[in-house]
Amino acid sequence: MTSISMAADIPSAHPRMVQFRRLAQRLSAGGLRCDLLLDGERFAGTRSMAALARGEVDAVWVNASHLETVAAPLSVLHEPFGHADAQWRVPGRAQALVSWVDGYTAPAGVRTLAVMRGADQLFASARSTIADIAQFQGQRVRVAGAGMYESLMRALGAEPVVMPIPDIPGAFTDAKLDQVFTSPGGWQTQLGNQARFATWVPGLMFITYFLLCRSDRLAALPAAARDTMMRTAQREVTEAWREMQDDDARTLEQAVARGAEVRTVDDAAPWRERTVALCQQVRSRHPEAHAQLKAIAHGS
Repeated sequence: MTSISMAADIPSAHPRMVQFRRLAQRLSAGGLRCDLLLDGERFAGTRSMAALARGEVDAVWVNASHLETVAAPLSVLHEPFGHADAQWRVPGRAQALVSWVDGYTAPAGVRTLAVMRGADQLFASARSTIADIAQFQGQRVRVAGAGMYESLMRALGAEPVVMPIPDIPGAFTDAKLDQVFTSPGGWQTQLGNQARFATWVPGLMFITYFLLCRSDRLAALPAAARDTMMRTAQREVTEAWREMQDDDARTLEQAVARGAEVRTVDDAAPWRERTVALCQQVRSRHPEAHAQLKAIAHGS
C-alpha cells in the first residue's frame, strides 16, 4: 500500500485531533496509508516546516503564521480584525481559501491541500481577566510565531514571546509569561487549572492551520492516491468548519463549568484603534494579496 507521513504539533488531547485522526483513518481506508505523527517536540512550530523541507515528513499541519516565511503576502491571512467564521464557514469559501494559499506556496515547492479552523485567539492568565487595555501594557505574551503575531502584540503595547505549544506549560510555571495568546483548545490542554482566567477580544486575531505537502512527494503518488489525498483532506477537515467552531464553543462552556472565568470584551474599540496603523501597513505592503483575500472571503 502507498503510504504518506503527516505531522502536527497540536496536543493529542486537543479537540482538533478528532478531525486529524479521522483524516488519517479515511486515507488509510481509501488505500493511502497515513502515518499521523504527533510529536510535539519534534514538530513544534517552525520545526515542522524544517522537517518538511528536509524531507523527514511528507506533509505537516502548520499555524498560518509560519506561512509568512514561505510568502510574505500571506501575512494578510491573520491581520487584526480580519476575516473569520462569518466568511469561511460559508460552503465553498474555505476551499477557495486553500486554492488561493496554494498559489503562493506551490512556487516554493510546497502544496497547500486543506485548511483547519484554528480559532479566534484568547488571552489566558493565572491572575485575572483583562478589564481594560491599559492593564495589558507591558505584559509578556506568548504567541505562536513571528511576524504578524509579534507586530500585533507590540501594537497593543505588550511584549511578544514566540513559543511553540510544548514549551508553554514550563514557561508559565516559571512565571516567564503573563498571558498566553492561544485557542480555547490550546488553553485547556496546555494550561487547564494553571490559568483559570481567559479574555476574549472577538476578532482580534483569527488563526487557521494549513496542511502542507511537499510538491515532489505529492507528484510522486499514483494519480488515484493523489486524488484521494486531496479530496479526503477537503472533506474531512476543510469542510468540517462548523463542526470545529462548535468544538471550541463546547470547550469554553466546559472550562467555565470547571471553574474557569472567561471575559468577553464587549467594547473592542480601544483594541481596534491600537491596530489601525498595523492594518494599514499590511495592506500597503501587500495590496494585491489583501484585495484577493477580501474577494474570496466575501464570495466575489
